[in-house]
Amino acid sequence: MRILHLIDIPWWSALASYAFDCMNSHENLGHEVWLACQKDSLSHKKALNDGMRVIPIAGRKSWDAVYNLMTIAYHTLKVKPDVLVAHTGSTHWIAWTIYRRLNIPVIRTRATAQTVRNNSINRVI
Repeated sequence: MRILHLIDIPWWSALASYAFDCMNSHENLGHEVWLACQKDSLSHKKALNDGMRVIPIAGRKSWDAVYNLMTIAYHTLKVKPDVLVAHTGSTHWIAWTIYRRLNIPVIRTRATAQTVRNNSINRVI
């Protein structure tokens, strides 16, 4: 199975650590794993150091969103993952958009214990 993980936070946190635990587990099970993460972030540096396949994206600022979508969509067409794993809220909508266009299943992870907000965007995603 081919799995593309998405994480766009520049800092190291429990969320980043969890994402790497998932990726390492997937690789240990024999899956092919890619990580789309912010270029020069701590996740990016760790992934390169660990020898992972990395797709560099821009940051979390609103003006980076379209660039990130286009970059991830391009690499999705190239890699042809079986599933997308979105680890941050700002990558959830990107994964959902790609799902709507390419019908690739999405696993949406949450880093908080709170429930998902019941607003129009979250109902669609």
